[in-house]
Amino acid sequence: MQTSRGDIRAKKVALCVASHSGYLPQMAGLRLPVETHGLQAYVTEPYKPLVDT
Repeated sequence: MQTSRGDIRAKKVALCVASHSGYLPQMAGLRLPVETHGLQAYVTEPYKPLVDT
């Protein structure tokens, strides 16, 4: 891949982007066989942790 700062080369690449898993590879000219969905959570009250630390 070429950038304004030069080439980027790697044997393996990890992609950890949650709901942008399809969008970011497109920026690199790749197409992954995945379908992404945005997810939002809304919490109205705090809850106690399940594990006592």
